[in-house]
Amino acid sequence: MKKLSILTTFLLSILLMACDADRDSNPVINTNGSPTSFTLNTPVQSAQYVDLENNSILLTWSQPNFGYNAIATYKVQVGLVQADGSIKWNEKVTKDENGNETGREPEFVLSTYNTCKAEVSGKNIAMEVNEIDGLDAIENYVDLGFREIAVRIHASINITSSDEVKGTSIYSNAVTFKNMRSYAVVKAAAGIYLVGSPNSWTEPSAGNADKLADWTLFETEIGNKIFHGIFEFEAGNLEFRFYTALTGWDADSWGTQEDDAAIEVAFDADGVFPNEEFNDGAIMKGKGKWLFKGFTGGKIEMTVDLNANTVKFVKVKEEE
Repeated sequence: MKKLSILTTFLLSILLMACDADRDSNPVINTNGSPTSFTLNTPVQSAQYVDLENNSILLTWSQPNFGYNAIATYKVQVGLVQADGSIKWNEKVTKDENGNETGREPEFVLSTYNTCKAEVSGKNIAMEVNEIDGLDAIENYVDLGFREIAVRIHASINITSSDEVKGTSIYSNAVTFKNMRSYAVVKAAAGIYLVGSPNSWTEPSAGNADKLADWTLFETEIGNKIFHGIFEFEAGNLEFRFYTALTGWDADSWGTQEDDAAIEVAFDADGVFPNEEFNDGAIMKGKGKWLFKGFTGGKIEMTVDLNANTVKFVKVKEEE
C-alpha cells in the first residue's frame, strides 16, 4: 500500500534536487523565468465551420523548454473573441473564507494531458464557452450561432495534478476557430462510484448506472477531483473499492493496490481512517479493496482526493 507514497516522495526529491543543482551534468529546471519555445499549431479546423455537438477538435503543440526533457502537464483554456479582437478567457472568481472576492484565476477544460497533442471533445469546449457566456442552467441556453472562439495551452511541471513546481508555468500562443458553435450543455460535478459488498458487487457498467446512483461520491467543486459522500452500511464485513467511470471491472478501478486482493484496515477509537495503526490512506489505479472486518454498522463520511491520491473515512457519530 505504501508504494504510491514512496514513489511520490521519490519523484519530489528528484525535482527538488534538479532545481537546486548547479552542475552542468545535472538536468536543471528553468525556474529563473518562464520556460520558452512553446507554440500551439494552427489546426485545419480553424478555418472550417465547427459545430461542437457530437464533434471534437485536434490540437498539437511544441514542448516548452524547461531546461531539460521534462514530462509536463498540459491544460486547455478557451476564450471568446470580442468585437475589438481581444480575447475574453474563461476565468473563475476566487473568494476568501468569508466569501469576499479576492481575484480571478484561469478556468481550464476538465481534461489534462501529458503529451503534445489532444483530441478535445466538443462537449468540453462547449461547456467552457457557455461558462464565459454566464450560462448556469441548460434551460437558459440561447443559441448564439457560429462565433470566433480562441484556445491556448497552459503547461507546467506538476508534483500532483494541481500542485505545480514554481516557475514552470507558461501559456502558448492563442489560435482561433473562425466559426464555432456551442450547444446546450453545462459543467456539473463529476462522480465516482463505490462498488463492493454493500451493493453486492454490482458490475460498474453503463447499464447499472441507476443501481449505482445511490453509491456515488461527488466532487466538492466542479473539476477539483476531490469527491465526498456519506453512506450508511449494515453491520458485517465491509469491503469495497471505487470506480471513476462505468466502463466495466478493469479500466477505471481505484483501490488500495494494483492486485485484486483485500487489505484489512480499521478505524481508530475516534472512528477515523487512516490512523496511527493503519496509517496508509493511499489510493491508486488498481483493484485492491478496503476491508473493515466486523464493521458494527452505521454511517461513514468518505473523502477521496484524486489529486493527492488519498482517502479519508470517518464514522459519523449518532446524535444523542
